[in-house]
Amino acid sequence: MPSLAELKDRQRPAPRHADARVQKLIHFFEQLQLADLAQLPRLYTPEAYFKDPFHSVQGVAEIDAIFRRMFTNLQAPRFTVHSVIAEGAQCFMTWDFDALRNGRPLHIHGSSHLLFDLQGPGGAAPRLLGRG
Repeated sequence: MPSLAELKDRQRPAPRHADARVQKLIHFFEQLQLADLAQLPRLYTPEAYFKDPFHSVQGVAEIDAIFRRMFTNLQAPRFTVHSVIAEGAQCFMTWDFDALRNGRPLHIHGSSHLLFDLQGPGGAAPRLLGRG
């Protein structure tokens, strides 16, 4: 069973992507800390939709609540993005999520389909319409 120090040692450089919107997302999620949740309104549109195997919510406040529960219930949560395909308004990422739950390692390999708001402020602003 890996320790917290071993989980942190699994860090590796984030993948680079030519699309600045995508690079911003990779950086945000791989560096995510509780204090960063204040930035969610700049990342998600007000009507953003979030769906995973445990949640299906709409709105920034509801998405914020999911991440706050993650930081409350888990120790050292960390996303590691492995691959990205992006074109136009769509982005697909594969990632690993590692944390400790009650002192035991938790590892989830997953993927996200993201939709960028191309009509928002700035045209191609890196604000998400959906994630999950």
